[in-house]
Amino acid sequence: MKTQAIICLLAGAIALAQAGCSPKAEEQQSEAAAATEASVGQPVATETTAPATSEAVAQPAEFAQFQFETQEYNFGTIEQGKKVRYTYQFTNTGKIPLVISQVQPQCGCTAADYTKDPVPPGGKGQIVLEFDSSGKEGQQNKITTVFANVQGGSTILGMTGVVQPLGDGRPLRRN
Repeated sequence: MKTQAIICLLAGAIALAQAGCSPKAEEQQSEAAAATEASVGQPVATETTAPATSEAVAQPAEFAQFQFETQEYNFGTIEQGKKVRYTYQFTNTGKIPLVISQVQPQCGCTAADYTKDPVPPGGKGQIVLEFDSSGKEGQQNKITTVFANVQGGSTILGMTGVVQPLGDGRPLRRN
């Protein structure tokens, strides 16, 4: 009985191999698998491969692309409670319109505004960040993530500087 099953499996494998070389490969593979399955009593796996055509070849994706004048702004040293505002200017150097979907500062101390309309290739846009130093002191490193239709899906902007405490040394808290 085992010998008969092995012979059937070999016959099915040969039929599958031969079927793969003909124009009706998929149809013949299915028929061979069905015949082998009927004689052995167990399903037989088949693999089909799409013919290689120019349509099947993946084209590289096109992206918009930020080119910033600077991605890191150092506001220097400021007194606690002051607000610092900086405008990041950019050009879309990509091949398609650049669309910003979201600008997400890492914390609530930074507010963001940005160009909402699509920026065409070669066009210019801006992202405005405002850091509120209330309740902060010492070295500050604020990161903002800009989500857009760029390669990788996002880019990072940074704002750094030092916040000096008020004269009495206590942090200023706003309600």
